[in-house]
Amino acid sequence: MPEIILSTNLVYRGNSYDAGDTVEVNAETLAQFPFLTVTAPVAEQKSPSEETTEPEDKTRREAFDLTSIDGIGPATAKKLADAGLDSEDELRTAPLETIEEVAGAKAAAAIEEWRAD
Repeated sequence: MPEIILSTNLVYRGNSYDAGDTVEVNAETLAQFPFLTVTAPVAEQKSPSEETTEPEDKTRREAFDLTSIDGIGPATAKKLADAGLDSEDELRTAPLETIEEVAGAKAAAAIEEWRAD
């Protein structure tokens, strides 16, 4: 099983993982979370001296206020963010089943309505 370094925070099956954590992941698990971006397999990580000096803002995701979605309050926003669903792109592409699993049916319905707007 390959080891990867997470590029976002994730709560999965009751376990919390932080961005930068190294975890073993199989293809099936990655397929369940298409909104996750993986920086690179551990073996391919560059040492600090090999890294390019690109501006950080090119690799950062744009901040998104989850509570701007009708029906998403601070507690639900935290659940979504803890699961790595904290950008507009991630919320638009994540399966509704995943959103429901993370934050409940009401949140999934609110996001489905938001996507339709």
